[in-house]
Amino acid sequence: MKTVRQHLQEEWNENSGHFQKKTILNACCDLIGSYQTYNDIEGSYMAVFSYWDHNVESFDEVENAKWVGYELHVDVSREDWLMANTGKPTIQLIVPTWVMDLKVNDWRHATNIFKKYLKCVK
Repeated sequence: MKTVRQHLQEEWNENSGHFQKKTILNACCDLIGSYQTYNDIEGSYMAVFSYWDHNVESFDEVENAKWVGYELHVDVSREDWLMANTGKPTIQLIVPTWVMDLKVNDWRHATNIFKKYLKCVK
C-alpha cells in the first residue's frame, strides 16, 4: 500500500501535478480566482495549467511535524490585494502530516482524502 504522499508525488511526476494544482486552486479560489474562467478557451483540463501559469509566480512546499504546507506567491497586484484583505502577501494552505502519511487503497482514495483535509489558512 502506498501513502497519500506517494500517490500525489507520482501524479506530480507523471501528470505535472494536475490534480494537486486543481485541488489547491479550488481550495483558495476566493483569494486567487477560478481557473474555470479559462474553461471555454482551453478546455477544463488545460485550464488548470494555464490559470496556474498566469496567476502563480512561485510555489513552495514546507513541512513540520504537524503540517504539510503549500505557499503560493502571486503577482504584485494580487499580492497588494491579499495584504489589504488578509494581512498576508501569499496564499497558504495546509494539510495534516498524518493525512499525507496515511496508507490508502488506491489513487481515488488518496485524492479524496487530500481534498477533504486541504485547508486554506486565513
